[in-house]
Amino acid sequence: AGSNESDSVETDNSVSLPSAEEDGWPIIEKSAVDLRDELIELKGATSSDIQCYADRISELIRRSGAGRGVSGVTDIGSILAYGSTIAGCNTAPVSRQGPMPLSDLLIQQLTKRCVDGSTSAVRAEAYIRSFVLPVVAQLGCDSVNNKKKVAVASSRMLTSTITSLTKERPLESVEALFIPLLCCRDTGT
Repeated sequence: AGSNESDSVETDNSVSLPSAEEDGWPIIEKSAVDLRDELIELKGATSSDIQCYADRISELIRRSGAGRGVSGVTDIGSILAYGSTIAGCNTAPVSRQGPMPLSDLLIQQLTKRCVDGSTSAVRAEAYIRSFVLPVVAQLGCDSVNNKKKVAVASSRMLTSTITSLTKERPLESVEALFIPLLCCRDTGT
């Protein structure tokens, strides 16, 4: 007697994919943009701060990946590293200013949380391409203007992270990290 339309449940045998609003993408995307801005402004972060940020990013990756699959992982990486999604289909206002907000320590902590033996090959490759590759490609570039400068060696932490990924996920590391680095080497990107 006192039911309203929101209480009723309709059964529909057709399968429909969730819209961007239903899968929560605009909220996830806005969170990623805000997190990127926080990371750019971050100065003197402690190890505890970095772990907190790694937890927040891994949660964004999990939520986005659950709703959008591999493209969700890629989109979060693109927003955090570059300020927009690769496909250019973002809806949130994006700040494209500032240096690369992903650091060696953050990548190390994030890799521990996001890539393990149970991670699918496709998702691991998307993670490596979207999070590790931008940090490695940034070596030897001016972080603000993204112009070539004197080559800089990677930190021991980044080297250790790449070595671990290569041991655990050799094929994904080659396809998502080493081949793109070799192909882009002469173009300056």
